Amino acid sequence: MSTQQFTPGDLGFEIAEMIGGPFDGARYKDIPVLPGPEMPSFLSLPLGGADAPHGRAGYKRRPQKDAPCWRYDYVGTKPPSAPHAEAEAPVRTTLKA
Repeated sequence: MSTQQFTPGDLGFEIAEMIGGPFDGARYKDIPVLPGPEMPSFLSLPLGGADAPHGRAGYKRRPQKDAPCWRYDYVGTKPPSAPHAEAEAPVRTTLKA
């Protein structure tokens, strides 16, 4: 079985909009398209600065894309002490409304 390596962005990027919670209305344009049929079903965004983490806000993807972006609904916040997956990372680029 062979594995393919890729760098995030090799397959392009999608726009994601957060609905509800602490990031309500925020749009991010640098969500990388991953190999496979769908966008990530869940995003976990850090609250507070890197020096003083204040937990992570969780957002679940809606089943269908609303042109031109995917919408993610707020599902709750994990405290700073809760474990999180290695794949969770801050999203850096924000679109202006």
